[in-house]
Amino acid sequence: MGEARQCVPPADDMDVAALALESAEVLQALRRTWIFLSLSHLISPYREVAEYVVAGYPDEAPVDIGDQRTFPLRVFITRRIPPPSNVAWETPPNVDIDLFLEYAETGTDSSREEVRTPPLRGVSGAVVWAVLPSQGTPVVWTPTGPTIPRMRVAAIQSSYSHRSFIRAKKLNVLEPVIRALDTQAASRIGGVLRGGPL
Repeated sequence: MGEARQCVPPADDMDVAALALESAEVLQALRRTWIFLSLSHLISPYREVAEYVVAGYPDEAPVDIGDQRTFPLRVFITRRIPPPSNVAWETPPNVDIDLFLEYAETGTDSSREEVRTPPLRGVSGAVVWAVLPSQGTPVVWTPTGPTIPRMRVAAIQSSYSHRSFIRAKKLNVLEPVIRALDTQAASRIGGVLRGGPL
């Protein structure tokens, strides 16, 4: 990825990091195939949302195609739950930075069949998306254009317990990390995450 600066948060329980890419060649190459998110794709961690989406590539579900082993994308739609009380926590929950989502032993797939959910090893660091009410617009998500997306980044998945929960870190943990890289960007991000204008 060329030259980069890494920043980690001041507290261990935040469990996130930021990487600033500084190679002009790498950034130019990424812009050819990537669409970067903007502040309009973020949501305040204090806003109540009914549904969340977690997507990633669990290493428990590989698919062999010829001589290539791939890990297909799995998408999980779930809901927020209170921090579980019957867990011997290594790092106790912190309501200011932790988001807990239901992760049951079984779920319903796209064909409405009940299936066993896979372990989520390999999914740490995945984006957790909040799905907002439609308010009359059919658009769920768009990377560009004037439409405010209904799916917005809410958190970063950090751990899970099968048959119980997905644990994620709310985006407000990123503000002090990004501040070490870019104070202006951190202030703009902080304003959005505190519920300010986009």
